[in-house]
Amino acid sequence: MAIGLAVALEQAASASLRLAFATLLPMPSDLLAPLQLHQYALNRADQQVAVQVNAISNRMTWLILSQAFLVGAFVTSSNIQTPGFSLGVESIVTTAGFFTCLWLRTGIKAALSAMAKAKRARQVHIDFLQEELNEVLPAIQLEDCEHRLGNVPAERIPTLLLAAWVALFGLLCWRAAYLMIVPLPHLAR
Repeated sequence: MAIGLAVALEQAASASLRLAFATLLPMPSDLLAPLQLHQYALNRADQQVAVQVNAISNRMTWLILSQAFLVGAFVTSSNIQTPGFSLGVESIVTTAGFFTCLWLRTGIKAALSAMAKAKRARQVHIDFLQEELNEVLPAIQLEDCEHRLGNVPAERIPTLLLAAWVALFGLLCWRAAYLMIVPLPHLAR
């Protein structure tokens, strides 16, 4: 059903596109086909960019939710009274947090790369349409500050979370070494 709806929307967009181009005066009929082709390709590239933006948004949501849950589990496990057991649970949670973050980071980077590829393909069609229609079409370039700054959270947050899990694991290793060296008060009696 969703596929049929998408096809119907594409056909409606194509029909309205033909109507819009047909009303431009003067419009030679041999120019109409390339314009429609580039407009269609531009719409497809826009859809691909939108899909990747949604994928990034979904993966960032999964990342934040999973990390919040795992940080909560880590903090809760630090309240366990048995030091060895607490250390084991914290190690498991830290490992799960690190790998969850690593996998989601990989997915986010893949979506960012696919989005950049779609934007490069989109630019070819924008350039053609601007030249043929002799009008400037609004578009944010990959090199623009807005594009680069807009990607900073998706690029940096997963890396910062990975660094936090590595730091927590280092702290756990230090704590394990400390527990091996210093006798526990209840065992020293």
